[in-house]
Amino acid sequence: MRTIIILLVLLLSSCALLQNNDTEITIESGNDPEIMMTMLLKKGDNRAAYDLYNDLSQEEKSGQRINKKYLDLQKNIATIRKNTEKTVEHAIRKGEWKQAIDLYNNQMALIEIDDAFKQNYSRFVRRHQLAIRTLNDSFLIVRAEYLIKELALIRASFKLDPYNSEKQQKLQSTEEESKEIAKQLLEFAVKAIREKDIATARALIPLAKQLHNNKAVTRASRALEKITGPFDEHIDNLIEQRTQRYRNEQYTKALEKWNEILFLDPNNAKIVTIRERTKKILQSLEDLKQKNILDN
Repeated sequence: MRTIIILLVLLLSSCALLQNNDTEITIESGNDPEIMMTMLLKKGDNRAAYDLYNDLSQEEKSGQRINKKYLDLQKNIATIRKNTEKTVEHAIRKGEWKQAIDLYNNQMALIEIDDAFKQNYSRFVRRHQLAIRTLNDSFLIVRAEYLIKELALIRASFKLDPYNSEKQQKLQSTEEESKEIAKQLLEFAVKAIREKDIATARALIPLAKQLHNNKAVTRASRALEKITGPFDEHIDNLIEQRTQRYRNEQYTKALEKWNEILFLDPNNAKIVTIRERTKKILQSLEDLKQKNILDN
């Protein structure tokens, strides 16, 4: 019986402690905002400290001691912001996007009240979206290239064996997937055209056309033709200017310029060929230079 009474007393004491925990700061501080902020900062509850400061009157905020506590709060937030950004960057490098997302989610209360933190988070969100888009684009292109070859093989096989229901079903399912992939490729291509991203549009439209050539593909091709005229003219002018360096045997500078052009127009076969030729010349010159050094 005595043991039971002791347990009940301990239980009631625990409940009382839990109940009084929220009012502890107020009681100890005597409602002094400076002491309350000090205790909140000590506990690491920076958002509560900010809310407390935000609720003060202008007269209270102008006080020297309160102003010092607010500066301490800003330093705390800046430290957390920098540490979060550093840890997030490390997580991204390892490919741990979930960890990076969780790190920012854990600091959302501070992100809401700190402009620099908010900007960092916005940049992270854009970076994450770009990573997703890049992954999706890469998957679509790889899948499209596979389906183009697969579709040709399945159609040829079905022609040889037209009454094979299994092959007919496989052909139908592959054609349906090809239409869906073509539709997605076309959506990305149209967006690229609107953004004047000609290189991307040029890469995607032919793939969509091979998978499922329809009126939408034709319209996209025509839209691309309208904007590629000035672009091609610009590329031709760049090639002419850079070719002069090549003729003057300024191979290193020429190689830099070929790379610049290929950044704008990565599928330009002519420049790819010239760039490879320039690389070979530079390598030959380097080999000759090394040979002369050894001979001497």
